[in-house]
Amino acid sequence: MNPLSILLATCSLAIIALGAMLFRITTSRSIMLNCFFGSACLLFAAYHAVTHTKPEWTFMLPFLSSMLFVGRTLGTWWRVRKEAELLPLARLLSAASIICLVATSAAWFWR
Repeated sequence: MNPLSILLATCSLAIIALGAMLFRITTSRSIMLNCFFGSACLLFAAYHAVTHTKPEWTFMLPFLSSMLFVGRTLGTWWRVRKEAELLPLARLLSAASIICLVATSAAWFWR
């Protein structure tokens, strides 16, 4: 295992943990599904980082999950202006976005 695959797998576990917290706050299935999808993308990218079968997937999958979380985060921050009770949700989604962006940048520079 190389350091990139360890980082991607760790980020995947962090996204699942944040998804559980987000689900506990909102009971929204779509947020939990997004977290499962993002975590699966990061885990699959870690697999491709180890096997070197399709190296382009090592960067593309974390980038896809980053786009997913950044878009959802921006939409939630937009709604926070009118609905202040969404602030904890926006903060947790921001943390998930930052984790995915770290994984994406690491995959880009270590590939």
